[in-house]
Amino acid sequence: MRDIGFRRVIRELRLREERRQRAMNDESGELRPATERMENVLAFTFRGLHNAPRVHKHKVGEEWEYWEVNAFGDLSTYDLDQLTRLVLAAHDNCVRASVQSSGPRMVKIALHPRFTRTGSINNKCPEFDEHIAELRGKT
Repeated sequence: MRDIGFRRVIRELRLREERRQRAMNDESGELRPATERMENVLAFTFRGLHNAPRVHKHKVGEEWEYWEVNAFGDLSTYDLDQLTRLVLAAHDNCVRASVQSSGPRMVKIALHPRFTRTGSINNKCPEFDEHIAELRGKT
């Protein structure tokens, strides 16, 4: 009898590592442009950019500072896993994601690019595993 669960876990781990690597530039190890990383977050969260809600881009200076989308319905962690997918993709792509109220049956997702994995809390976005270890150490 085959162990489907084990193969599934291995496949998911490989896919996660590939997503994390896509957030980084292949040559230099530096982060990809912020717009590309935010697109990656939306594509993974909504299972393709074609399924993502309309993006509202808020410009500050010469760069896009942050994006917002208004999603219909709710976000959840397991049965409809968009919330889990959002958290994983945000950490993998070094993007801060926040969930806010938006209106009746609407949820606003705000994406703020971060440019480092270390430093002050206002500027960094740690790897997912590092953040989990940090949270579990605070209990």
